[in-house]
Amino acid sequence: MEYLSASHGFIHDSGVHDIDVFCWVLKEEPVSVYTLAKSCLPQIASIGDIDTIIMTFEFPSGCIGTIDMSRKAVYGYDQRLEIFGDKGMAQVENKPATSCVLSSEKGLLHDSVMYSFPQRFEEAYYIEFDHFVKIVLEGEKPLVSHDNSRNAYIIAEAARKSSETGLPVKIDYSVKE
Repeated sequence: MEYLSASHGFIHDSGVHDIDVFCWVLKEEPVSVYTLAKSCLPQIASIGDIDTIIMTFEFPSGCIGTIDMSRKAVYGYDQRLEIFGDKGMAQVENKPATSCVLSSEKGLLHDSVMYSFPQRFEEAYYIEFDHFVKIVLEGEKPLVSHDNSRNAYIIAEAARKSSETGLPVKIDYSVKE
């Protein structure tokens, strides 16, 4: 709870990462966002934060997308991605803690999904660290720009404003720093 009360809210703390993925996959930033958010967990409500969110985005290309989030998933760290379009669908599913699967007449039983983001993204952290070392030692150009980070913040802030007003928000990237 100490961390959560200083985290600048669920959208900026966690949602910003899903927003990053959206922008990276689509190679564009959204033009508007509509957010519904609630505090279902009393301890989260007590610090004035939200714990359950649905964000709907509209992109310049006409794509629409949603992010749904909850602070509580009793079965592990749930983070999935689905892209659906006129040429098919691509999905990235949750990673179970192990690859064991029990198949019987009662169905399939597999291990729970990984419990935390450090566990789920361990390989990604090594890749990021390797990239950072190449930036410092070899002068490699960073894959993430200042504008990428700044725009993710602006998008998250628009989503937060929408959650407070209950109205869609046009995203203004010309906001001064």
